[in-house]
Amino acid sequence: LIARFPELGTVVSVDSYFAFRPVGASTPGPRALAQQAIDILPHPLYTLIDVLERCAGPGAVVEVASAFATPADLHVMLRAGETTGRLTVSLRARPVASWLTVTGTSGALTCDFVRSTLVGAANPGTEALEKILNPMVEGVQLLARTAVSLGRRLHSGANYPGLQQLIERFYRSVSQNGQSPVSPEHLLRVTDIFERLVGMIETAAQETATVRPRAAMPK
Repeated sequence: LIARFPELGTVVSVDSYFAFRPVGASTPGPRALAQQAIDILPHPLYTLIDVLERCAGPGAVVEVASAFATPADLHVMLRAGETTGRLTVSLRARPVASWLTVTGTSGALTCDFVRSTLVGAANPGTEALEKILNPMVEGVQLLARTAVSLGRRLHSGANYPGLQQLIERFYRSVSQNGQSPVSPEHLLRVTDIFERLVGMIETAAQETATVRPRAAMPK
């Protein structure tokens, strides 16, 4: 995805979407839901911030423009220079999914983390032929690349593609006294926004847990 950024022209927006099925009790309470939402939040958040920082350029600051949270859902609007980032995390939406779409002035590309695929025609889609063929091209890409990804995963036995390579790069940087594959500065920036969003989720869970017993009380 990063290697193909130049094909997209000027990046306008980045969308990060994560839908997850709660584990444990069949009807978890608001606090249990909030804890699971907080647990999975770093995954779609850090990829979104990383791409926003890369697209906005050196010195760009990622800011939270707006946010709305419930114990099971989170919607956030981020800004980095002229680039907009949208984050959606849900424990209720289906199907289970994890993807990131980068949209620019010359096209869009979608990285699917569940299927380990990259899909997109990366053209403006303004010409008649592009409008007709783009869905077909993306459909063929999705079918072919999902099959290849599934075969690769079955062969390797890896449940989290890329994780082993990232850990190897981290320990190699330690042993060789080199740079970490993920910079401490980036981690601190992600953590700052993460903690602010966690506070919103926890507040929503507390308010929901307080309202429900009152609503159930007999008059």
